[in-house]
Amino acid sequence: MKPSVCFFTVCGGREDYDFLLGGIWHHAKMGTHLVLDTCLKPKSFRGLPSGVRWINEPIYGSGWKKFKLRTAVERAKMLALESKANILVYLDSDEFFSLDSEEWLFPLANDRAVEVKNVHWKTDFNPYEFGNSEWHLRVWPSKMDVQIARNEAWLVHPRYNGNPEHHPVPVLPKGVYPIRAHGSFHHHLHYAIGSKTQETEVAEATIQGWPDHGKILTKVDWPGPLALWRDKNIAPSSYFL
Repeated sequence: MKPSVCFFTVCGGREDYDFLLGGIWHHAKMGTHLVLDTCLKPKSFRGLPSGVRWINEPIYGSGWKKFKLRTAVERAKMLALESKANILVYLDSDEFFSLDSEEWLFPLANDRAVEVKNVHWKTDFNPYEFGNSEWHLRVWPSKMDVQIARNEAWLVHPRYNGNPEHHPVPVLPKGVYPIRAHGSFHHHLHYAIGSKTQETEVAEATIQGWPDHGKILTKVDWPGPLALWRDKNIAPSSYFL
């Protein structure tokens, strides 16, 4: 039997809505979804999958230097636990997991925490694999006491901006170690589409080998609404208003 899965996502509104909604039916094929909407002026959306639980809590601030991302992600994780799913999957708004994750990735997390490598798509619409910095813990058993913690490396990074809550990391219980799932499962679209493609500050600060030393991987299909956004400039959120 395939394990039950709950994705959890913190969404800050604006263009993040388009990324999130562009993949929301895609992810609904694989599990339920907890969305913590932190937008100060949230929008209402119709036609969401039945497995989506959408909660607005505009209490975490906003902006690169003030937003309390670690606190929000920890809160989203705790809300996702209420789903009683076997496995939790940490998903940013501008990411999607390929459909073969249901067969090849998520079952690995029945009793183990799993790191996946972040595949970054760029404006040439090719997916790129970069260095070891891109292995991230994103999938784990819900029964495992994983905490969303401050990123200590970020606090001493040359580009640290004074916000200790940015770049939070899931931390495993003492003595527990993750396994790595090799494959093209976890896809990041921030640098491929939308108005933020030129906002590369985070990539320059954190991605090993960015921008010119990535390896082009075999393409996978984007979720339908995201592909239409890419090809026809039709915003995914327009389908849900």
